[in-house]
This record gives sequence, structure tokens and C-alpha cells, in this order.
Amino acid sequence: MRKINITFLFLLLFVFNACIEESDYVGEFTFTNQSGLDLKLTGTQLNEPINLLNNQSYTLKVSGIGGYGFPFPDNQMDSAILIFSDKKQLIYHGQSENEINNICIIKNYQRIDINKYYQKYEYVVTKDDYERAR
Repeated sequence: MRKINITFLFLLLFVFNACIEESDYVGEFTFTNQSGLDLKLTGTQLNEPINLLNNQSYTLKVSGIGGYGFPFPDNQMDSAILIFSDKKQLIYHGQSENEINNICIIKNYQRIDINKYYQKYEYVVTKDDYERAR
């Protein structure tokens, strides 16, 4: 009888866990460098620069209960700088809509919804970005 009660308890716990909706949200942010040169991404709210070799990607995962933010604190960056291997720089200023392909603005990322709780975003640095650098 005790064996049946333990089995029933485990079955009940399994069913209960299956009915609980997930609460962890995950955002996966990938930065891909297709500029033709190696580069370093730095910004006012980045803890450390992100180094990207040409034709390589770097992925950050951000998660949280009830939602997640842009991979930068407060869902934005005050500024971001792309520093190419030949020392040319492209500077983006916060939420400036006037700057083409501004890395600080989420709408400039391609979004792929994996499911209700998991989204992927990709930002691609292109040769056009390098051409705008000074």
C-alpha cells in the first residue's frame, strides 16, 4: 500500500509540474560581423568590449522571470562604438533614430520568435557600416 501511495504522489507531482506555465523568459542576442574586418564593440553600459573576428558571431543570453531586457542595462545604451581593426570607428548615440542601423535600437535587430518565452535577435555589422566609419 505504501508503494502505491509513493507512486501516486510522484505521478501527482509530475502532472502538477506539467500544468505550471513557464515563467523564465529568454532573449538570445547575436552580433554577427560581416564588415570585412575584425572589430571591437564597446559601449557605455557594456562590462567589457565584445571582440568580433570577421565572419564570426558572438551571442549573449539574457533571461528573467516575467520578461527580460535588451542585453544592455535599462534596455538601452547611451552610446556604442564599433572599432574596426584599421582603427576606423563608427559611433552610435543612444536612441538616435537618425543613425542608420543604430546598434542601440532594438528594431534594428532581426527578431525570431522561438516560442512565447524565447526570442532570438540578430544584429549584423555590414560592409556598409564599415563604409560609414571614420
